[in-house]
Amino acid sequence: MTASIDTETGLITTYQGDTIMFNCTGIPTDVTYIVYFSIRDLSSADTIINEIPFYTNGNSSVQIFIPPSVTDLIPVPSDKKFKDYRWSLKACNSANNYEHTLLIGDTETGSEYKMRVYRKQTEGV
Repeated sequence: MTASIDTETGLITTYQGDTIMFNCTGIPTDVTYIVYFSIRDLSSADTIINEIPFYTNGNSSVQIFIPPSVTDLIPVPSDKKFKDYRWSLKACNSANNYEHTLLIGDTETGSEYKMRVYRKQTEGV
């Protein structure tokens, strides 16, 4: 797992085909939420990776685990070393129609979190 996450700015740096894993904290506990992780194009609203659900079971934190099979799907142009995207987390409770976009570190509402994806270096098993 080569992904690095800057917990102050939210910048994730990784390779195609690598695992991304980190703890998401600060989830409200007033009801049980599902936290959704997604990746979008940095310069448009195009979805790159659809929402992946993570179940909190009423806890204020959840482990986000993005497997290689997902990061393999993030495109990097063949003539580039890397491509930047934006990612986000949203806590949702469909029974009460609650949705909370989760903030990383000390960032403010409106912050966009970047993900820099480097092209694949090698293949494993």
